[in-house]
Amino acid sequence: MNKKKLLGTVGVAAITAIAFTACSSGGGTDASGGSGDELTPITVLYAPVHYETAMIAQTEGYFEDAGLDVTLKAGADPAAIVSQVLSGEVEIGATSWGGLSASVAEGMPVVGIAGNGVVSTEIDTSGVLVAADSPIETVADLRGKTVGVVGIGNGTEIPLLLQAIDEGIADPVNEITQVAIPYSGMQAAIESGTVDSVFPADPFYFQMLDAGAKQVAAPVREYQGNSPITVWASATKWVEENPDTAEAFQSAMQQAFDYYEKEENKDAVLQFRADELQVPIDKVSQVLSPMSLAINVPELQAQLDAMHDFGYMRELKAQDMFWSGTPLNE
Repeated sequence: MNKKKLLGTVGVAAITAIAFTACSSGGGTDASGGSGDELTPITVLYAPVHYETAMIAQTEGYFEDAGLDVTLKAGADPAAIVSQVLSGEVEIGATSWGGLSASVAEGMPVVGIAGNGVVSTEIDTSGVLVAADSPIETVADLRGKTVGVVGIGNGTEIPLLLQAIDEGIADPVNEITQVAIPYSGMQAAIESGTVDSVFPADPFYFQMLDAGAKQVAAPVREYQGNSPITVWASATKWVEENPDTAEAFQSAMQQAFDYYEKEENKDAVLQFRADELQVPIDKVSQVLSPMSLAINVPELQAQLDAMHDFGYMRELKAQDMFWSGTPLNE
């Protein structure tokens, strides 16, 4: 059993423009090199969602078995996580597909090395929510209103914008005002009237529903089914210098995914969620998002094309976002 090194949750700040530092961590590491029992130390930053698998890999000893001495730290928003990866503060971080694609499109030296959370095609794990007494009933009612999203232009809002078009809002980017709010602050934002609506993801989505929020729409499953949500990323230079370490990380995470998917382990997985959210296990969402180490390229490409169509970034091929050793479903 690996020694637990789960550090305390970092406070999630309101999202601001992040100045990326395009440098990599110094000194190469090699998980397969050195003496037989020597572990390669790396720091891994997990996102506010889909963190359970990293915790499984740590506590079940999968990282150690792969030759890694991993320190896990909690991250904030997608852009901040990419920034920490680029600065060399951490070797690997879980960001959103949109956060990664925007960085790659801007020429930042960062690449994805593995998939993580995937949009379910069967269960809604995200939705557009409003206060219980809000007069807003449909996405069309959001014309001229405000919506809280976890990041502006990072891809998380794409399903909402696509549904807005289908409901008659011709230019949703300009007709719906987006406000950057961390998931953890969304419930307070609609309760206080700071914004008219919010677009949270699991587990915050289910917490807000349980607290009485009203659902207006759940466009993610329809417009993004099977698409990546979160992906593991590294600085390009680091992964080029440390391919064995990246592969060791992939191996450990695949074991964690296998553990996560077994029904008999569900209570243990939910306990990680409860511990992270600091609530009793019976108060957390019982729904577990699908996970995949491999990237579903066609589904991701559809999201990248939408990002381009909405004017968020240049045209980009999904394959160009990832290190050559990343498993892809093409």
